[in-house]
Amino acid sequence: VVSGTGNMFDGKRLYEPYINDIKDVVIEDGITSINYRAFYEFKQVKNLIIPQSVTSIDDYVFSNCDALETVTFEGNAPSISKYAFKISSKEMLQ
Repeated sequence: VVSGTGNMFDGKRLYEPYINDIKDVVIEDGITSINYRAFYEFKQVKNLIIPQSVTSIDDYVFSNCDALETVTFEGNAPSISKYAFKISSKEMLQ
């Protein structure tokens, strides 16, 4: 669970020790943007919940999260950078 207010900075440094353990990512209401490579190459992530408060998702945030199966937007989908969800050389979302 990621909580707080405002922009979420590069999570890779914060969560890297758990890169192979995190299977579900829940961003709580209050976060307004998910920044560059926050969950890049978190290969075990299967489920993602993004609240209405998130208005933008930056490049490569969930790229190479090859196990990703479900993305749930609570409210309208935010602005999503071109490669935010790039998986196995295909873009899942644009």
